[in-house]
Amino acid sequence: MQELKEVFPHLKEKTILNTLGTLKKQGKLLPLWNGIYSIVRFVDIGNATDNRAIREEGKPYFYIETLMQHLKREYYVALLSAVEVHLSPKEALQANEITVITSLPPLRDSFRGQSKIRYLVKKDIKNLREIGVKRKTLPFSIEERTLRVASLELTAVDLLLYEKEIGGIQKAVEVIQRIK
Repeated sequence: MQELKEVFPHLKEKTILNTLGTLKKQGKLLPLWNGIYSIVRFVDIGNATDNRAIREEGKPYFYIETLMQHLKREYYVALLSAVEVHLSPKEALQANEITVITSLPPLRDSFRGQSKIRYLVKKDIKNLREIGVKRKTLPFSIEERTLRVASLELTAVDLLLYEKEIGGIQKAVEVIQRIK
């Protein structure tokens, strides 16, 4: 909201809020968090006979970096979400669910439309590079986005630490064998 006031100083706050509400109803604005929105651009996929459109901005991988900057939180994409990014990034971009590990205090899982962000907490993740977090660029069709993603080694450790979150130790072992 503050950014909109700076960009449009001649508009009253009520006018800005009304416009945001209208754009949201039209499906052109996606509310991500209290006070943070994503403008929805439709992307043509397929050939001329198949003119479906997808909303990439609605995918959590598209906006997680912006959201965490807004919340002033350190984070990294973790567990099965990190495995997807490393092994099949194109498929990861289509996922509606993402798991991130962030610092204290804990956040509630968030649901926006069909998207879900699961938040797990680690006490201290201040020095991300030291613990094995890398920046990875994902090629969305409209633009590239950079995320903080756990390395494969850190992912293996996290899979064992958070095994209950992914379906048990057997599932963790299966995934670790797959990423070797």
